[in-house]
Amino acid sequence: MTNVVLGANTLEEYLKGVNAAAVIGRVANRIAKARFTLDGVEYKLAANNGPNHIHGGSVGFAKVNWQATALPAGKREAAVQFTYLSKDARKVSGQSDGQGDLHALTDDK
Repeated sequence: MTNVVLGANTLEEYLKGVNAAAVIGRVANRIAKARFTLDGVEYKLAANNGPNHIHGGSVGFAKVNWQATALPAGKREAAVQFTYLSKDARKVSGQSDGQGDLHALTDDK
């Protein structure tokens, strides 16, 4: 077995802020002045990049512990599914926000 993950060697290192191999979420860019308007309602977000909001705020998806589930492996492939239930979505939308990320490795070229 070969380690193919770019980044830290331990969970503790990731939680300290290693950005390599991070999952960006809910927003993969900056939101100017940490606010936006949707259907006439203005939403204020955490300002974590000067006056702006970037990559999901001060506790984005890269800073939480995801549940990993190994998926059935084939003869020449392996896959894992990561899931996370974001309770912070209630601050904006009034409901929880389930997220998922699937990674598969094959020897296909």
